[in-house]
Amino acid sequence: MPVPSQLLRVVFAASALACSLILMLFLRGRAPQDDLNWGLLLLGTVGLAAVICALAFRGGRMRVQGVAWAPLLHGFLWQLLGAYLVCATLLTLIGWCLVVWVTRSPLNAAALALLAGAWLSLWLAPGVAAWRTAQRLQSPAPAALA
Repeated sequence: MPVPSQLLRVVFAASALACSLILMLFLRGRAPQDDLNWGLLLLGTVGLAAVICALAFRGGRMRVQGVAWAPLLHGFLWQLLGAYLVCATLLTLIGWCLVVWVTRSPLNAAALALLAGAWLSLWLAPGVAAWRTAQRLQSPAPAALA
């Protein structure tokens, strides 16, 4: 039985929505906590996620046709593991540099950066893995060497 053709798009959209919400909370975290602010936060989050998804899905990208579950899961899980490790490493290094720059305390910065990098990667990695898996499944198979 083939997988639903929109499955990777749903995973990507959920990841984009979660990352958009985290970004909007970070940017508007000190804004007044009233109904108007929460409405703007929700509107900004959904709008940003919609723009990201529109760019990612245009031209039929990230749509899988006639792919069985086994190759999709095998490819996606390996991509997810790789994406999480790369994202966690990069986000931890970026976070560490920013916190050391602000606080001048490398030991405290390491703990905070490691926690932030590992947590943010949980939300970012599924979208990256869905994108990479779709690219791999949609690319033509390489020709056999003669």
